[in-house]
Amino acid sequence: MKRLCPFENKSFHHIYNKSIYGYTIFSCKEEYQRMLGLMEYYRYDGHIRPFSYVIKRTAITPPGGVMVPLVNIIAFCLMPTHVHFILQQLENKGIETFMRRTLNAYSNYFNLRHNRRGPLWQNRFGNRIILDIKGLNNRIQYVHYNPVKENIIKTPEEWPYSSASTPLHLPEV
Repeated sequence: MKRLCPFENKSFHHIYNKSIYGYTIFSCKEEYQRMLGLMEYYRYDGHIRPFSYVIKRTAITPPGGVMVPLVNIIAFCLMPTHVHFILQQLENKGIETFMRRTLNAYSNYFNLRHNRRGPLWQNRFGNRIILDIKGLNNRIQYVHYNPVKENIIKTPEEWPYSSASTPLHLPEV
């Protein structure tokens, strides 16, 4: 089924997904850490491009080329039963590829760890386009305040599984 809000390069989106039946998918530090690692790993395309094609070098530089980021992760929050991301698409199908790889890899890890089978996520991920800087700031605040609304913590910066405590470097909208 085609998305109502297509992804375009340089566009910003609030991306979210819930676990199936409200299942707790992050119950310990190791599970949160695994998801954080997967997010960083799958942020890149995996295809090496020659230096002449890409002007800026990235942190992960294989011999003879650079790894190309699919998305900028502007903000995120991992909750016990769901996830939120603010993403900027950098490459064609970047958000879809990043989300598919990350959520599938975490599902496989979780199912092996808990000796279970079947889907972990409720549906395909949801998405809301962000059109301006005010909308971007509002969505970032919404994402960061999720654990506060759930009465897990008192301030967003206390939650170790979000980007609330890291300074934001917002690209132009």
